[in-house]
Amino acid sequence: MKKFIITTALFAFIGTASLNAQVRKSEKSPEQRQEKKEMMMQKMTETLSLTPAQVNQIREINEKYAAEESRLRAETSTLQNRRKEFHKRKKAEISSVLNADQRAKLENMKSERKNKMQHRKKAK
Repeated sequence: MKKFIITTALFAFIGTASLNAQVRKSEKSPEQRQEKKEMMMQKMTETLSLTPAQVNQIREINEKYAAEESRLRAETSTLQNRRKEFHKRKKAEISSVLNADQRAKLENMKSERKNKMQHRKKAK
């Protein structure tokens, strides 16, 4: 039973770490998103040899979908916040089942896993 609880807690922490990484990647300012769109448009123009008419058509298409994209981004942010709260509650409930020594071991496992993940990132 102890192994099951520890394993469950470990997977919960892994999921949380993965989610946090995703959240950090998606935190771009509107200016950064606009700048990236312009860079992509420039690259498409050069790579595909787009005519000025095609550039205008693609810009119109991008503008047409911008509102929905913005709405989806907001929904994703809300969902991410809900996931954070979910994992926070789950962690607290699991922690309440463990004694102090087990909690310390679990935190140690979490630290070791975090270090391994950082080494993997550096290796890439």
